[in-house]
Amino acid sequence: MSDFRKLYWDTTCFICFLNDSDHERERHYICEDILQHSANGTAEIWTSSFTIAEVIRPRDKFIAKPLPSWTDAVLEKFPQVEIPLRNLWNFHIQRTRPTRLLTKKEMDGISQLLHPDRIHTIKLDDRIAASAVEISRNYGLKPADAIHAASAIDLHKRKKVEVLQHWDKDYDKLKDLIPVEFPTRISPQHAFKEFIKPLGESG
Repeated sequence: MSDFRKLYWDTTCFICFLNDSDHERERHYICEDILQHSANGTAEIWTSSFTIAEVIRPRDKFIAKPLPSWTDAVLEKFPQVEIPLRNLWNFHIQRTRPTRLLTKKEMDGISQLLHPDRIHTIKLDDRIAASAVEISRNYGLKPADAIHAASAIDLHKRKKVEVLQHWDKDYDKLKDLIPVEFPTRISPQHAFKEFIKPLGESG
């Protein structure tokens, strides 16, 4: 049995339950494993009360698009850069795709996911907000990310969490204040568990 883990989850750890793409399903699989350990009492997950508002508008499903026409001249001279150029283009599409409103079923699923029996929350009060302002100024984080950072750091100082877990966020610059990492499975790799459908899907 793994040691008891005390984790802070950025909003991206919850968003993976809403989006249906290959890389999000893999993230979903990992986070579902961690949630199972939380339910079993072998892990504890914290997040900010701000998370509830952030998950209202997840990004639309990723759809690959052709490279823009201006890349034709580049690829004609440097065909060897096609793969990295496509990867960069897909990354851009991933980060700039529009958001969408949640369905009623997805809202109900998020409410169940963030139930106090599963997830502990730290309130976004004046003290955390002031700390987020300083973190945003000193480390160049966006306001929402700074709120999560301030919340996680406060909990870390009080030994409530050991690490800030996230997907796709630039928290590495905070490593002198709190350990940061991508979520990882707690169960042994041989323990089989089917992928869970994104929240709101039936079947």
